[in-house]
Amino acid sequence: MMRTTTQTLKFLLFVFLSLQLKAQTYPVLPAPDHNTDHNAFITGSVTLSGTTQKLAGILVKLLRVVPGADNVAVSYALSDATGAFSISGQSGIDYILEYEFPAAGFTASTGNPSATFTASAGANLAPDGGLTLQRVSNTITNCNVSAPTMTDWTTTIAIPKAEPLAGAVLGSISVFGSTLSFHPQIKVEAQSDSRIRALMIGASVSLSGPGGAAVDMESVKTFARTPTAQNMVLASGETLTYYDISSGLSTNSTVTGAKTAYLGTGNVVFDAEALASKTITISGGNTTSTEQTFANAGVCLTYVYDVDPLPVTLISFSATAEGAAVQLNWATTSETNSERFEIQKSADAKNWNALSSVSAKGESKTRADYNFTDVNPFNGQNFYRLKMIDRDGTFAYSRINSIKLKAEINAVKMYPNPAADVLTISTEGTQIKKIEIYNQAGQLIKGSEKASVDVSSFANGIYSVRAIYANGSADQGRIVVAH
Repeated sequence: MMRTTTQTLKFLLFVFLSLQLKAQTYPVLPAPDHNTDHNAFITGSVTLSGTTQKLAGILVKLLRVVPGADNVAVSYALSDATGAFSISGQSGIDYILEYEFPAAGFTASTGNPSATFTASAGANLAPDGGLTLQRVSNTITNCNVSAPTMTDWTTTIAIPKAEPLAGAVLGSISVFGSTLSFHPQIKVEAQSDSRIRALMIGASVSLSGPGGAAVDMESVKTFARTPTAQNMVLASGETLTYYDISSGLSTNSTVTGAKTAYLGTGNVVFDAEALASKTITISGGNTTSTEQTFANAGVCLTYVYDVDPLPVTLISFSATAEGAAVQLNWATTSETNSERFEIQKSADAKNWNALSSVSAKGESKTRADYNFTDVNPFNGQNFYRLKMIDRDGTFAYSRINSIKLKAEINAVKMYPNPAADVLTISTEGTQIKKIEIYNQAGQLIKGSEKASVDVSSFANGIYSVRAIYANGSADQGRIVVAH
């Protein structure tokens, strides 16, 4: 269990509602009431202003508006890998949305907190469509989130590293951690006349990354408090059911150890662990509870530099096939001291080569569109990225775009087909590095660095043949073996 962090954050949401014991009512959250399911669903997304980038792992809170008092958090959500979120409440109730995000890397442009809205039954669009964030100029922030999974679990969360930037000095790396626990249904049943003094259900999540980065978060909800007037009193055999209960929190920390593991290509990997958490305190009687606890977690890394590491604001970058060529298109909305875009290409997204260069506008505060045509793409998978270079040598990379091109007919020749003894593979102008043959179950049967493969020992049937070229691209075809 990961508990090595010196910073332990615990979050308890206490709800104080009066209770008349004789009336047999219960202290519950403002929504939902016991025995009532949520019927309103609010959806939206978290986006970065001026770009198409969506942000994962942002904590969303639905607060019920309480006139003359503090608003009360009812439901929680985390934005998923596409930046989208869905959160639930009750129809006819006035709510607002609040968001928690990496403050080191962003400021809120609109939507935090949202305008007050009245939820209706069914689907509701969040005010302003959700949250729009503005990047802090001297930062780069990368985020990721795990999938909601029933506890207990362990997993890893991979966040893209930042490339070392010429001309920019890295000052600090901030870690934003977020977590959500969710229960589709919670049932509490009294085996005998019972007085429940406290009921707390949720999950405890731990995150651990390189350089001593560690976060502990406990996200629970409390349904009763110790004062007698707020106890739950259940008669023997009585069952109390809650629906769609969620809780969440976020926290910030700083990488204190070596930062080298966070820089370069590839990903920074955080280990994550979630454990269900439940406490029931009774002063008389006997109760049981049943529930399923789901949890997920998000991590954002914010790299803070002494100068703005991004010479341009890139709002789009696409790769599309046009005949036998690949058309690259990209656009910016802001450029400061930018010099050029270097188009880089790879067959495996690991080893990159400069393909060409396109001059930048240099100074611009309006939209600028660019394009480039790759007239000699690889057969198979092609990966592209932009290296955006400033006049003083500062640079940053775009996200990676990929596109797969089908080989031209007869570009790869396999003969004879059907084959009985020896199969020969040939291409026109492209050197083959390796041949792999798979059976119909997807199992690798044979690999060869030669263009001729002995198939005499193969059972009769259909096989897939994969030709891997010296440049890293690949083609695939099928053969029949018949003896």
